[in-house]
Formats: sequence, structure tokens, C-alpha cells
Amino acid sequence: MTFANPLRIPPLDEGTIQAGVRAFDLTLQAGTTALVPQGATPTWGVNGTILGPTLRVRRGERVRLAVNNSLPEATTLHWHGMRLPARADGGPHHMIEPGATWETTWTVDQPAATLWYHPHPHGQTELHTLREIGGLLLVDDVETVAAHLPDEYGVDDIPEILQDRTFDDAGAFVETERIDVGMLGDTMLGNGTVGPYLEVTATLTRLRVLNASAARTYTLCLADNRPFTLIATDGGLVPAPVPLTRLMLSPGERADIVVEMSAGERLSLRSTAQDLGVSARLAERMGGADELDLLELRAAASLRDSPALPPVLGTTGGLDARVPASQRTFDLGDNRINNQNYGRESHRPARRGGHGGGVERREQSHPSPQFSRARRAVSRARSRRKTAPARARGLEGHDLHSPRRHAAPRDAVRPQRRRRGALHVPLPPAVARRPGHDGSVSGRRESRAGEPRARNRARNRARGGWGWGREGHTALYTGASPRRRVGRAASLAAHT
Repeated sequence: MTFANPLRIPPLDEGTIQAGVRAFDLTLQAGTTALVPQGATPTWGVNGTILGPTLRVRRGERVRLAVNNSLPEATTLHWHGMRLPARADGGPHHMIEPGATWETTWTVDQPAATLWYHPHPHGQTELHTLREIGGLLLVDDVETVAAHLPDEYGVDDIPEILQDRTFDDAGAFVETERIDVGMLGDTMLGNGTVGPYLEVTATLTRLRVLNASAARTYTLCLADNRPFTLIATDGGLVPAPVPLTRLMLSPGERADIVVEMSAGERLSLRSTAQDLGVSARLAERMGGADELDLLELRAAASLRDSPALPPVLGTTGGLDARVPASQRTFDLGDNRINNQNYGRESHRPARRGGHGGGVERREQSHPSPQFSRARRAVSRARSRRKTAPARARGLEGHDLHSPRRHAAPRDAVRPQRRRRGALHVPLPPAVARRPGHDGSVSGRRESRAGEPRARNRARNRARGGWGWGREGHTALYTGASPRRRVGRAASLAAHT
């Protein structure tokens, strides 16, 4: 990548104090932004045409946010990582219609951390975020101030929102099909900038890195493999600075890292290939083998000396790992947990002699009342499905699939071939006119649109069962041999 554009720094918005409450006014809007040479890119943003301002709040204070939707579609704004009541979450149940305003308030009660906000409409989160709505939400507290970390926003405290996008020939985003876990782009952006570089003015620079990509995982490193220092993750400050040469961030994760530089040098932040814990073929489809340039750091000819990082940063409260109530081991890899599938298999007991070091899952020996009621309901539903065709014709107890038990003259029914391997048998008028009946032997009802349920029809045909015919009230049977099909059709006609 050619680093030719200065890194866009989202504006800092600390709100206004109104009656002791820190208030923010946010507007979701559409526009265009110059991102690539092909042309202006249609984008969405918050208080602008792309991304949104960096919001800053403090622990213990009351905040109020009013979100106005000037977009042509309904959406939401979700505060990712914030500890708050459900009524303020901004999830799919808090849709903001075009032209409407949603207002929410809560008291900030969590340690200092780098959070973010983004749309969260049901089934549209990825798409609305791809259109560039989002931004950082910073929480400060007393410990952060006392640590004397780089904190001058836009100078030595830099947001770095990582995204990947695909552009068409006109410069618009290509809303590609999902690749396994989401859309994967071929062009990297930092804060909505293609090929970004940052002018560094201090010996220590703090990068608040957010993986805002839908599917891509990044493994951060510096081009010359020098170490950087991790000082915070999603939950806030780590207990002490951690020197690293690699740091993996999956979608939605955040990390605060500090990079030390000397005057006049250039250094690039990169993402290297990573082990995603899946098969090699799947990892390649998810970009696990990609080597990416993310940001170039350009140190000035003279740098301001930064205070050294303190040996102790934050305190972790809560659980005491020295006295666990119980100990369990989980081995995650290749879409499996403890060598078992995620789905129904994950609830079955582990086989003896299975994966070493795993946790043996045991079913309840005494199911809960809710589980028992659910199991009985499923059993009743299955029984109704099995007897539905017979009930539709008043033939309970008859074996509809035994041509020998119910003999009939050969001319009792005259099958008509519509295509090879299938027989269309006219149904009796009494069945065809049954109220709510769709005319098929299966007895399934029509959908609200009046069309037979294609999914059930395809399933029945694949299983060799009864389904919907092409003309009039006919039954289509595709099972067994031609002679056996004729016999079964004769049996049906003889008992209707």
C-alpha cells in the first residue's frame, strides 16, 4: 500500500453540561466522501458524512444522548461495551424511524475503557456499519488520569478505526455477499482514510485500535518486528504494561497500544497472517493468510519527550482465580468445542476416551418440568403430522402404503404421467373441497399468499412422499418403483 493520505482524525465531542447532565446531540445522515480516485463514495455518518465524532464521558456522571435519524432507512445506535440498562442499549428493539429522534440516558458506571458505537438493526447491522456509521466512545476515570498516559487527543492519543472495503469502478462500496462470517473487503481504511499516514510528534504515541471490520481478523505488528506495549483492552486498563510483538483483534475488539519512536524515523503498523483455529481453506476465505499495511507512522525531526509508562496501570476486581468453584477446560478450534460440533452434538454426553483435557458433558438425569413439557409438545406434533393425511380423509387406522391390504381393480384409478418418475393422481372431490385444505394428500395448508409451501413440497419429493401436483387437485408421488406407485395410487382411490 502507498501511504499518501493523512490519517483522518474524528472530531472530539465532549458534549455539553445541562442541569448536571452531560448531553450529546447526534444526527445520522447520508452524504458522499472522497475516499478513492474512482469517484465520490456514497456514505452515511454521524454529525457528518462518514463515521462519527469521538464521544468522551467520565465515570460517575449522568449522560443523555439524543439521536436524530435523517437517513432514508430506519436504524439504531448501539453503545458497544457500555454497561447500561436495557432500555438504553440501542439494539434492534430501539429502531429509529426516518425523521424520528430517540433519546436515552444513563449513569456511567464502569472503569475507563475504549468503547464504540454503531448501528444494530436486526439483520442489517453489518450493512449499516459498512456504510460508515460508527465511532469511538471513551470512558475516563480517576485511575486513568493518575497514570499519566498519553492522553492529548489527536496528538499522542490517536483513534485508529480499522475497516476493509471493496469499491466499484465509480467509487461506491460494493456490498458483497457474506463470506462465512461476513463481508470481506480488498481495500484497507483507517478512520475512513485509504493509505493513511500519521505525523508523530512525541516519543510515545497511544493508538486506540478498533477492529470495525465485519469479518476480518487482524494480527497487529510493527514492520521491523519491534515490540509495542499493550496498556488496555475492551474492559479497560490492564494491571501492568505488557510488551508484545503480535496482538490479534477480532471484529468488534479494541486495544490501546503504545508505540515508541525516535526522531526522523518511519514505521508502519501492519497485520500479519494468523492462525484462526479453523481449516486452512476456511482461514484463506476469511483473510487469515493476508499480509496488510494499515498505517504509516512518520516521526518528526524533533520529538517531545513523553513520561515513562507507570509499572502499575489498573486493578482488576471481581473473581479470585486462586479459589475456583470448579475448573473446566475448553479446547476451541475448527468450529468445534472440545472436538464436538456446536449444534445438537454439543448437548450430548462426551464419549469416553474422547478428546483429552476436555469437559465431559452430561445430560440431566431428571429433566426440568419445562423441558418435559416441551418434549411432550414435540411428540404430539410429530403424531399429528404422521396421521394428518388419514385424518383428512377419515381413514385413521388404514395403511395407505400397502397395496396388498387394500386391493382395487386396475381401472379404479387412471394415473396420468406428467414427467418421468412421477405419477399425478386426481384426488376425490370431498378431499379437494375440504375447507382450508390445499388439495394435496399431505393435508398441509396454503401460505397466506395462497401459494403451496415450496419448502415442504421439495422436502416431500426428496423423501419420496406426497406433495402438490401441477394441475388441479392432484397428488404427486415420487417414491418406489413405477409398479409400486400404481399400486399405492390404486389403494388410495379405493379408500376415498
